[in-house]
Amino acid sequence: MKAHVQWLVRPNDTILGDKIQFDNSTLFLTNACESIDLSVIKKTVCVDFVTSNDINVNHKHDCLKAQCLHYHVCNKISYNFQARFEQLRPELLETDACYFCKPKQEIQLLNELPETVLCYECYGEVVYKDIRYKIGDFVFLEPGSFPTDDSSEEEILDNEHEEKDETIYTEYYRKTKDKHFVQPNARPLELAYILKIIHSKGDVKLNVGLIFRPEDTNEAVKKIYKHDLNYVYWSEAKYTVSIKNLVGPCHVLHRSDVPPPLTNWIKEGSNRFYFDKSYDPNSMEFTKIISLDQLENYSRSFPSEFLPKFPMPLDTPLKCLDLFSGCGGLMEGLCQAGVAKPCWSVELERSEAASYDANFQECSVIQDDCNLVLKSLLKGHTQHKGVSLPQKHEVDLIVAGPPCQGFSQLNRARELEKSKLKNGLVFTFLSFCDLFQPKYIILENVTGLVHFNKNEILQCIFHCLLKMNYQVTFDVLQSGNYGVAQSRNRVVILASKPGYKLPSFPQPLHAFSNQLFTINGNLVANKTSHAPYRSITVRDAISDLPRVSQGANCYLFHNPPKTHFQRMMKDGSRIHDIHINLRELLQDHICKILSPLMEMRIRLIPSFPNADWRDLPNICVKLPRGQHSYTEKLKYNAKKKKSVCDCKSSSSCTSKGQKNTIIPWSLVHTASRNNNWQGVLGRLAWDESFDMTVNPAALAPARGKILHPEQDRVLTVREYARAQGFPDSYVFRGGICDMYKQIGNAVPPPLAKAIGYEIIKCVSENPDYLSNTKTSPGSRYLRSSNQAIDK
Repeated sequence: MKAHVQWLVRPNDTILGDKIQFDNSTLFLTNACESIDLSVIKKTVCVDFVTSNDINVNHKHDCLKAQCLHYHVCNKISYNFQARFEQLRPELLETDACYFCKPKQEIQLLNELPETVLCYECYGEVVYKDIRYKIGDFVFLEPGSFPTDDSSEEEILDNEHEEKDETIYTEYYRKTKDKHFVQPNARPLELAYILKIIHSKGDVKLNVGLIFRPEDTNEAVKKIYKHDLNYVYWSEAKYTVSIKNLVGPCHVLHRSDVPPPLTNWIKEGSNRFYFDKSYDPNSMEFTKIISLDQLENYSRSFPSEFLPKFPMPLDTPLKCLDLFSGCGGLMEGLCQAGVAKPCWSVELERSEAASYDANFQECSVIQDDCNLVLKSLLKGHTQHKGVSLPQKHEVDLIVAGPPCQGFSQLNRARELEKSKLKNGLVFTFLSFCDLFQPKYIILENVTGLVHFNKNEILQCIFHCLLKMNYQVTFDVLQSGNYGVAQSRNRVVILASKPGYKLPSFPQPLHAFSNQLFTINGNLVANKTSHAPYRSITVRDAISDLPRVSQGANCYLFHNPPKTHFQRMMKDGSRIHDIHINLRELLQDHICKILSPLMEMRIRLIPSFPNADWRDLPNICVKLPRGQHSYTEKLKYNAKKKKSVCDCKSSSSCTSKGQKNTIIPWSLVHTASRNNNWQGVLGRLAWDESFDMTVNPAALAPARGKILHPEQDRVLTVREYARAQGFPDSYVFRGGICDMYKQIGNAVPPPLAKAIGYEIIKCVSENPDYLSNTKTSPGSRYLRSSNQAIDK
């Protein structure tokens, strides 16, 4: 005989690990179930499943009174393959049927058509993964489901194999050792419409008509980028794919069927596309569609339950306390979503606090150490440095991005005492959460937090929030998946009080290559990158910005936006009345004035993609700006070829090296143990994404590609702001180096906006969906679990 069981686990069998001890009686229900042989069950145990906020000691089971060793308490569910802990809901414990058993999703074929022949049958409808599809429906298919012409893609490696004089370009040889130098571009989902549903030899296939994106045609690159990301081409080309390639439904309309205005329809949600031309992949010709009668297979499929819409802003936004707020990137995104009202902000750095205050003028900005503010709150003060402080039960949402230098892989001094002290600010954040007990919590940080000290910091954060009785989850989100023109992974921890639904993480909107993250052997993050839209590139972000020389600033801006992203940056401000007045005012389009030597190095970096310091010539040249000095040639060691020093180890070398050379002595000296400093002083390519945004003002080796694709300068402040997704109306305060730093440390607003939408869904659905559930305080669910005993 067999028994169907739901598994329970101890905390150390989850991502929490065994470094921080829970009570021995604590168990977590999991979403795993299984039918097991009765012979493996050793004995029963008493598990008290608690669905209320707190355990009522007066109603405990007799086992607790007798101090039974086999008594356990479970008030959370831990989801396998997710770092997610939710409060128990009564429906999870129903005894009539297992909540977690998923019925086998069978393919159902409906409405057989007369086209059926001897070798196959045709049907009018099919049910696949619980979704009904019919002939004429528009669908998403897996990337690469049908052949595409890649001939239009630029070959950005052509210049790398060019032969060069090794006596002049003495470091060029290092480029042959590059690994993964070209950024992999993830394809978005394919678009098609169903022509036939075929059943043949036990397999179900779809004969589909192809819908082409502009980038999959022979259209010129600059023209491709002018289109909206939602713009596609109709086609009569056909292809047959397995139904396993089917991802889900989408929505495609002819331009004349789109409800006006078009811009509002695009902004309402994802998975929607429009067309007004057809494309013939054989002749590579485009045809304007004048009448819909030209389209034999076009079906006017108007919005349905499968057409997702972004949630409406909350009528009463959550009152927010923003800790370690920086210049306000996280808050900007949440405000764009309509989920938060910035009421209090705490930031230590003067320039960043000034930027925050300039953009959120109704917020009480406290420029001081968070620990000192916490001390004032614990003493019961109502003000700190003349600024009003929040009181208990006033704060609905706490968001924070504690300094990440101690966790960041870019910080080569993260073991120093100052970095370790900054790591401790995570616990200051937790103290604020314990004091105010907000409805929702958002914590953002670098991915180093996940693995720092063998996951100890992350596990400690989870432990503290669970002890506060919060529901909690985390994921590693790739900013590029949410409309940012850069590769930027960020750890995001979300928590909610009992009685408030725990948000899920947003689904990717833009295709982007992702990493996989594991903790305690569990895959917990970035499990898919499938998305309806292509990734945003450098060209999308900055191609409309006017030319600017080193150190100069540009204020008047008459260039119309050239791309979908640029239109979003111009129209994406929260402050619409001010934004209209500033439409032609471009702020902070300025870059740092560099030394004559660095300026000459940048001039000598070639303008083709992927050029970097290794393309510099080893020559003597006169420095710019009227200086009468010349550079020197880099001198190599006579005994050690390709070496600039006779030391045994560059890490312990005390030599100061040469200072006035075009090829930086320090890069050559340390290249062998730093991946040849691949990409340093690198020039961006128009059709790739930005490197992770950091402060380029210092021009340190770890800064990567920081040069404009065509102009001989580093990127400007406004270009970096575009790379992060800040609207053009967003202002920054402080010196130029301060502004670079603020942007590099900020959370990209599009990422924050996507998270904000998920919180709105939870608040809007039913904010009291748990606390209103009627359960008897004394009701008990006793289950058997051999796992709880064997371990």
